[in-house]
Amino acid sequence: MTNFGFETTSDEAATALSSYIQGRTVIITGVTEGSLGADIARALAPHMPAILILASRSKEKIMKVVNRIQFSSETKVQVLELDLASLASVRAAAEKILDWTTSVDAIMETAGVMAVPDFTKTEDGVEMQFAVNHLGHFLLTNLIMPRLLASQTGGRVVPFTSAGHKQAVLNLEDVNFKNGEYYNKWWAYGSSKGCNILFALGLDQRFGNRGLRSFAVDPGVIVGTGLSRNVEKTEFIELGWLNPDGSAPAGFIQKSAAQGAATGIVAAFDPALADQKGSVMEGGTVNNGMAAPYALERSNIDKLWELSEELVDQHFM
Repeated sequence: MTNFGFETTSDEAATALSSYIQGRTVIITGVTEGSLGADIARALAPHMPAILILASRSKEKIMKVVNRIQFSSETKVQVLELDLASLASVRAAAEKILDWTTSVDAIMETAGVMAVPDFTKTEDGVEMQFAVNHLGHFLLTNLIMPRLLASQTGGRVVPFTSAGHKQAVLNLEDVNFKNGEYYNKWWAYGSSKGCNILFALGLDQRFGNRGLRSFAVDPGVIVGTGLSRNVEKTEFIELGWLNPDGSAPAGFIQKSAAQGAATGIVAAFDPALADQKGSVMEGGTVNNGMAAPYALERSNIDKLWELSEELVDQHFM
């Protein structure tokens, strides 16, 4: 397969790109049962990556995934405890990655939270969805940047975004929603997903000339993964994402987890993307047209980068 599309599965994408997966060092965040990260790990396993670093908040949850996958003896599996809501945890995880590897070929950032019902701040004082979906990954990626730049094939960073970013009104002047006074769970989620796109573009602007590539991937609408744990079925029905009987509305196509994971695999390994600047991808292809205008604005790219540096109290290139 050389053409990838909406219905491409993770197995099909991995099989087509098998020779580009073999021997690679890959990090996947958000690896828990039923997640996109778990499906990506499962799909990559037969194709002999050299090192798979599987990350989540709980080692126990990661091991439930690991124990269900038949890994090649050629693959070293590293289990990484990572709480993206804690900058201290992110720093500790980054230190382990730097110790375990001399280079990283791809980091696939599938971990996230969605529609946290009530305004919640992390231990570092940052709104939870912004912290987990963007800031934790921002810090982790930059801390391991020397390993990504050491990749012989060109490091790839793959944040997972969502079409939900189009519903957001981005306000980088106040990511804490005036300490929760005007918090809306969907605005907060959408904004954090827009930041995934801005981050991908910011990475390309800063490191693209050194071989790094970054693609923000929209996996599509997938109801039933752990990401939707805060959303009741009735709310999906009210949003128009489900019919009362649980089926998809006419003209509204849901994806399986395997279909949702496929574009991430393409983004991480397809050599045809080697000369592609930081972009948004969906359905296996580059489609910057799916992004809201604010998510492509240079001023927002720079503003988010500077804000993120301020919040983690560390300057990166």
